[in-house]
Amino acid sequence: MSVSGILKVIELGVMVILNNTNIVWCSNTSTVAKNLILQLLDSGNLVLREAMDDNPEHFLCQSFEYLSDTTLPSTKFGLNYVTGREIYLSPWRTNEDPSPGNFTFHLDPTGYPQVIIKRGNLSRTGPWNGIRLSKAFPTYRYELFMSKNGT
Repeated sequence: MSVSGILKVIELGVMVILNNTNIVWCSNTSTVAKNLILQLLDSGNLVLREAMDDNPEHFLCQSFEYLSDTTLPSTKFGLNYVTGREIYLSPWRTNEDPSPGNFTFHLDPTGYPQVIIKRGNLSRTGPWNGIRLSKAFPTYRYELFMSKNGT
């Protein structure tokens, strides 16, 4: 079964995904923009930005901040210390239902950084041991980078 939807930018620069007439996702951006550009970057990041803003990293909304069950090489997740926003993996409930599923995958930066899978109670996969996330998935290559300026 295929899933379809409509990506739409509505007033004030808010990006929404519609399924028929129902909003199933909203960017909730609070910045007012006059001349919007929706752009798919070479990295795979779909960004919404103000056309007159010369800063190429200043986005009103970007898909890399709303992860489901997939990441790309330049995807970051964890806590952004500048915005206070946590970026984490949140898979769909089913292939036909894009609402959040039962599990979420977080990077906890307090103490020794560790990956946490949440479903009601916390289940930890292990802290960062200086080389990799211990007890994490050995087929994936993780890099840990922490910066107070959000980059």
